[in-house]
Amino acid sequence: MFEQSSTVIIHSHWNNCDGSLSYQGEARVKKGIELFVKRKTLSLTMPGGYATIGVEKTNSESMKQYALKAGIEERFIYSEHLSLDTVGEAIFTKLGIVLPYKFKNIIAVSHRYHISRLRNIYEFVYGLGFNIRYEEVKSDLDNDLTLLSKEYKSLTAFHKTFEGVTPGNDVEILERLFEFHPLYKGRTDLQDALQEMIRSNSN
Repeated sequence: MFEQSSTVIIHSHWNNCDGSLSYQGEARVKKGIELFVKRKTLSLTMPGGYATIGVEKTNSESMKQYALKAGIEERFIYSEHLSLDTVGEAIFTKLGIVLPYKFKNIIAVSHRYHISRLRNIYEFVYGLGFNIRYEEVKSDLDNDLTLLSKEYKSLTAFHKTFEGVTPGNDVEILERLFEFHPLYKGRTDLQDALQEMIRSNSN
């Protein structure tokens, strides 16, 4: 039986031009807050860096501000402000938050159309030894063929990028991410910031 989760990782969506949450991002945060209020989880994790072009605010910061305004105390919120896509969010939250705090039971939140790809990414990034549950947010895009095709293409690209890498092997996964992933290739600034985040949360 799945125990109460240590944290719910709320996967981000693009911000609006003014830095506020998109309607999809807002729906995901609301789902996370609902799980917290119902005591299904002990904390909220907000991932997402400067992923929205032209917006000088991280996705993580926008989500956190929304949760604070909804009455969630800051001490129950973890932030990861470096990732630029779903793959990065999964990897960086694992290394920077889940492992340092020794979390084992996790909930991942996203939209229904995104859950299949998210599950594939998590099973690869986490490997064995974790209890992960997926909570989906429904929307009118769930059966959108264009969007589902985009999800399939993104998943295919993910498998190609990490082909030959051992599932759950953090060293191999990070090396491949920063060597071949188009959003992270050569980003030594993000590598350094991630290591600092890991050190800070491990103390």
